Amino acid sequence: MDVLPDLSNLSTFTFTQDYRPTSGNTSNRTINDSIEIDGAEKTLYGGFSFDTQVNDGESETFDVVIKNLTLDGHFLTNGYGISTSNEDNMPVRAVNLTLENCIIKNFTSKGLYMTSFQSLIVKNCTFVDNATGDDTNIKGDYAFDVNLIGVKNVTIEITGCTFSGDCGEKSAVKITQRGVSGSSDDKNDFTITEPACIEYVKMSGNTFSTADRTDADITLGSRIANNTTGNKSYTSAFDVSIVADGTTRVTKSSAVGEYMNIVLTDGSNLTSTSEIVTGMEQTGKSAFVLESGSAVISGYIPSTISLSIAQDASASVGAEGLKSDGMIYTVNNNLSGSVEGNQVVNTDISVNPGYDDDEDLPPYIPSQSSNDDDTVTIVACAAAAAVAAILAVFLVIDRKG
Repeated sequence: MDVLPDLSNLSTFTFTQDYRPTSGNTSNRTINDSIEIDGAEKTLYGGFSFDTQVNDGESETFDVVIKNLTLDGHFLTNGYGISTSNEDNMPVRAVNLTLENCIIKNFTSKGLYMTSFQSLIVKNCTFVDNATGDDTNIKGDYAFDVNLIGVKNVTIEITGCTFSGDCGEKSAVKITQRGVSGSSDDKNDFTITEPACIEYVKMSGNTFSTADRTDADITLGSRIANNTTGNKSYTSAFDVSIVADGTTRVTKSSAVGEYMNIVLTDGSNLTSTSEIVTGMEQTGKSAFVLESGSAVISGYIPSTISLSIAQDASASVGAEGLKSDGMIYTVNNNLSGSVEGNQVVNTDISVNPGYDDDEDLPPYIPSQSSNDDDTVTIVACAAAAAVAAILAVFLVIDRKG
């Protein structure tokens, strides 16, 4: 099989046959400048990596489009399909990456692992049997792993994609923004001195049919590992919109061994709006809203989270029960079942439930919308007091069965 030609100084490249990335077939082909690649339904038996360190004379961003291509890691050991890795050097050189109509499969480490990009658009792509390795803390954990370091105002859109087979032990998809090294939200495994910041994440039309080994569909934020005690609330403090395609379970890790589980029905829309405080001790607060559809909720909601059940939605407490140190807001009692902690405020939507300045409540509450349809919206309010102990925040979407 021929080796992929040199792509340097090319603005476009179209595959005419299948290729391997290098002569030894042990590494990915590196891209360090803007290019549009059309796979023309061919296969690269390896992957692409992006050079995200700024060298003299280079711009701080570059644009890459990859479409109609299969990336197959069958012949690689510990391989990545799409990757960037700059965890030590500032400024970060960020790629604007679009993947469209691609198949990424058989990579033992991860199908996608990216630390440095400005925008990521993934449309109508298929991810099959990635992150199949045994090292479930590094290379066998997430099939699609966005682990942002040192980049700002990042946008992410994932639409119409399919995740199937073995997609790692922890989750098919993970999206997190890391703080600075030395802060309590991380494990000091990198040396970047600027926190990453995501502007928004939009996901819709994505389906998950993963193997039993894969615990979750989508994780937002960093997990709390058993051997860490740091605050990770910053890592998921970004705006999110997720429309479920099929029955989808949402899980948020609140503390070691504690989770909030939300089982969404097909077509349900879950959003979150977040607030962050940066510095050496980055913290984050998030307000989740079930905008429409129905859900079953169980587990634990920490004080850094509020959850609202909008007027056009309904929810019930699951058989496992629900405890809340954060706030739950309902409209006309559209959450059935009891909540341990009694952190539930009900309104008929004409009344703003408000908050007590002496209480340590989440930063968001529902209020009457100015829209004609009178749907519940989320508005920001001033934090009443400094949060004494910010718990870890992340979101996992998982569908079982």
